[in-house]
Amino acid sequence: MLYNRLETVTFGRLKQAVQKICRRTFEEKTLGQIKTVYPAAYTFRQEKGLKCYDGTTKQSDYQLVVDPILHQNDASDTPRVKTLSDSQPQMSAQALLLRKDVFHSKLIDIVKEHHRKWLGMLELPVVIPDEQLLRWHPKFPLDKLPDIAPSELPEPPVVKTYSSAASVLEKARGMISERSAKALENVAASAPVAADKKPPETTVTLFPAPSSSAALKGISQTLLEKIRAKEAEKLERAMTRPETENKKLMMMSRLPDLARILRTYFITEKKAAITMDAAVGKLSVSYRSVISTEDAESHLKLLAELVPDWLTIAKVRGGVFLKINKHQDMAVICGKLSKILKEQK
Repeated sequence: MLYNRLETVTFGRLKQAVQKICRRTFEEKTLGQIKTVYPAAYTFRQEKGLKCYDGTTKQSDYQLVVDPILHQNDASDTPRVKTLSDSQPQMSAQALLLRKDVFHSKLIDIVKEHHRKWLGMLELPVVIPDEQLLRWHPKFPLDKLPDIAPSELPEPPVVKTYSSAASVLEKARGMISERSAKALENVAASAPVAADKKPPETTVTLFPAPSSSAALKGISQTLLEKIRAKEAEKLERAMTRPETENKKLMMMSRLPDLARILRTYFITEKKAAITMDAAVGKLSVSYRSVISTEDAESHLKLLAELVPDWLTIAKVRGGVFLKINKHQDMAVICGKLSKILKEQK
């Protein structure tokens, strides 16, 4: 809004607005992190003589100015914007949404890089191309990732000051009398020299390697490797499984309970066949969680596909009817459904 009104966007004004809207602290470090993630989003510069709004900065002081980078052409990282004037491109709502999508995509790429490194540190390293990765590893420490390193922002010009006699003597040598120079040399020689103190270096392990448990001692190493390989293969399938397959697996997990409800309904009604509409209505109101009539019909079709020898769907002139084999044991049917679900996972 400030940019579209051709007003200078200083960090002080930006900070107040962001903290008021987001109810979170917004510092220059956060702005530096944004620059690290999306360096082509803004330009930064220092200016002085601008009006102050925070009550602590003087008008003569330098202030950090933030300007969005907008272009008219279509680019991979540059959103397209509409222009109200030839001199100043405007920040439209569409441009804001596109910039948000680009920023989110770049954040995801950073997390993918951490995820790739973490997968390579497992006992059985897993390699998954980024285009096939659909979800994170279940044990990936997503909430323990390191903070994004902030990029450097322009600093105000340094006004040189002299805090010691040695610095004054170095600057004014040849411009003052010998007596004054000798006095400054005596003061500089008597002043203690401050030693540079460097903070101790600390090594942070972002993703510690998994350690073998003492409970596994005595177990065959070959057996452990087979189990771990099978578990890694299972997790790899879970991370690359499309959403449609996940939805089908969720439906399959409900089928044993729905099959029991359907059989009870057949026994209660004492009919050889029941219409699809009646069965759908019964399942939608009898299942332990909310399920729509459309979803109930989809579950019945999937159930007939997986156990065709128990449930059949017949289309006749009067409508669609369901028929079950009442002589089959429900424990066998539910066991078969559970086995199919386990194999699919």
